[in-house]
Amino acid sequence: MNYTKSLNNTHNFTVLAGYEAQKNKRKGLELSGEGYPNPTLRTLANAATPTQASSDIAEYSFESIFGRVDYNYNLKYYLSGTIRRDGSSRFGINNRYGTFWSIGASWRLDQEAFIDNLSFVDALKLRASYGTNGNAGIGNYQHIPLFGFGQDYDGTPGGAPSNIGNIDLTWESTSSFNVGLDFELMRFLNGTIEYFDRESSNLLLNRPISRTTGFSSLTQNFGAMRNNGIEITLNADVLRKNDLTISLGANITFLKNRITKLDEDIVDDTKLRKEGYDFQTFYLYEWAGVNSADGTPQWYVDSTKTEITGDINAAERFTSGRSATPDFFGGLNADISWKGLFMNAQFSYSWGNYLYDTEARFLQGDGSLTPRSQTNLNLTRWEKPGDVTEVPYFRWGGNNNSNVANMTRWLHDGSYLRLRNFTLGYRIPSDILNRVKVRSASVYLRGTNLWTYTREKDLYMDPEASINGIVSSPVPNMKTISFGLDLGF
Repeated sequence: MNYTKSLNNTHNFTVLAGYEAQKNKRKGLELSGEGYPNPTLRTLANAATPTQASSDIAEYSFESIFGRVDYNYNLKYYLSGTIRRDGSSRFGINNRYGTFWSIGASWRLDQEAFIDNLSFVDALKLRASYGTNGNAGIGNYQHIPLFGFGQDYDGTPGGAPSNIGNIDLTWESTSSFNVGLDFELMRFLNGTIEYFDRESSNLLLNRPISRTTGFSSLTQNFGAMRNNGIEITLNADVLRKNDLTISLGANITFLKNRITKLDEDIVDDTKLRKEGYDFQTFYLYEWAGVNSADGTPQWYVDSTKTEITGDINAAERFTSGRSATPDFFGGLNADISWKGLFMNAQFSYSWGNYLYDTEARFLQGDGSLTPRSQTNLNLTRWEKPGDVTEVPYFRWGGNNNSNVANMTRWLHDGSYLRLRNFTLGYRIPSDILNRVKVRSASVYLRGTNLWTYTREKDLYMDPEASINGIVSSPVPNMKTISFGLDLGF
């Protein structure tokens, strides 16, 4: 719907409504097997004697109805709103649907007279929004009490409970607020400064339960978490003169995460989930190094770090403020061209986050899992009284639990700066190409992951890891160098 009020004041409305339905089905190979529990359970995993590899079937569906309204007045003031109703088969029958909405507004300040008189301002827009959205990122059948088959005995099919179920399971909801300023100044510098604040409630978490139930955890909605911070993006045309152009860009995000509500503390492997803490806070035994007199491992007894012990049973796990969440992260880029030559460099970085190597306790076990625990780090191991090292002496069968899990010996500073891509090339002049009837042509040399700086000296693993900071025998990012020729006809 559009209408005009006058030549100087224009209103524009846009209305959008729709319906979505999505159903997904995944089915494994239909091979063969013998001894099925009943005629309807026909996947190979349920056969008492499958003759081939296993197969499976999984289904889920989403249903959504939504609407959106956009309005602007005189190309200066903008308002938008959305609302949607979503349903997912992944949630219990009591709470399958959720309603989510958002509203946003923006103001073109550069269209106002008091800004128009500022010659150095080319563009300026203030914007803000608030809204909610839902998360259904769980397995397909967490809400259903289930039996699992494949518990076979002597060729006879069998089954056992595999999931408790939770018919009250529902959407995790996130409310988001952001306010930002977009600008362009002096036809030289443009960018964005934005503050964001997101709080998630009814978190979908695996809550530890008593093992007397036959299970160790249950997927439930509980707790709340908040992420807030500032994002800054800047791009500058540093130089545009004759045939030489230089452009630079950078972005950085400062992030703070914390759990704002939790009924009880949860120990999740290497992490402690606790109200007021970062969600990715490490909870570990604190490594105190090697006893230089006899080469045995040592730990701090507790969080005061006033007493050291060589007996892991006398130490306790605690938090020390280290988390897998970075203090800030972002990227840098540079573009330079002169006549036909061009160069592009892209950097990425992350700072203040920590990485935990789950395989180190096996590969650096000081003899506990010989021969697997013989690594190059053992070249720096303790050998005689007075040696100062972080590697205990090597002893067949192990060295006083020096390879125990969940300790800071396997924790590393993941801060890094990496040259992600670097390209150097030459565009062949058009007067040469016209002779051979080619529209465009360029040759280039490109490198990927050519250089990486890490704050921790001699970090032996790739610093890029998943958001939880867990590293488990990953394939490292490869350095590659390639030469190319681009032709356009």
